Amino acid sequence: KRVPSLPDVPTLAEQGLKGAEVSIWHGLYAPKNTPKPVVDKLVGARWPDVRCLDMACNEGWFSVQLALRGASSVLGVDVREEHIAVSQSVQEAAGLSNLAFQKRNVFDLKVEELGQFEVTLCLGLLYHLADPVGALGVARALTSEVCVIETQVAQGADDLHCRWGSGESRSGPGVAVVPSDPYHVAPGLAVVLVPTLDALIAMLYSVGFRQVALLSAAPG
Repeated sequence: KRVPSLPDVPTLAEQGLKGAEVSIWHGLYAPKNTPKPVVDKLVGARWPDVRCLDMACNEGWFSVQLALRGASSVLGVDVREEHIAVSQSVQEAAGLSNLAFQKRNVFDLKVEELGQFEVTLCLGLLYHLADPVGALGVARALTSEVCVIETQVAQGADDLHCRWGSGESRSGPGVAVVPSDPYHVAPGLAVVLVPTLDALIAMLYSVGFRQVALLSAAPG
């Protein structure tokens, strides 16, 4: 039967998909009077003029939330075809004309083709990559206002030291080299690179982000 909170969204059975089963659901729960997300505070009433990009959108939950807020357009991309199939089914069922999904690798996203987006989401992506700096560079090029990043980071440690070609000693925050798995990365990656928080911040500034703010969940 239809979800009470979405009475106008038809069920899969109503759309001709008899006997369809969903094996997993994703949900977020918050107590009453939880403050609005940071993006809402930044955008305010400008949603109808805001373009959004969801890099590595998974099955599209956050993309849908941006579309429901009234963004002028939302593009969700993911490298896995099965995720795009689910996302497109949700978009069609919800009738969100301002939302689109594409199967694409984030490294193939070009500002010359797509232009810039006022809001870019980079959620749960960086620690699945062998080139996090390159991915952040793509995000920076495509972002005109704010990029929201959620990622795992390696445990902090002392700076690492190395010799440069000139013989001088250099140092900087570290990156963990972690074995990958076939379920969470693009095919062909044997290892992924997971930066420490200090390394991540250094990477963000290196690709051109002018301001970096660290947001932590409120206690409890």
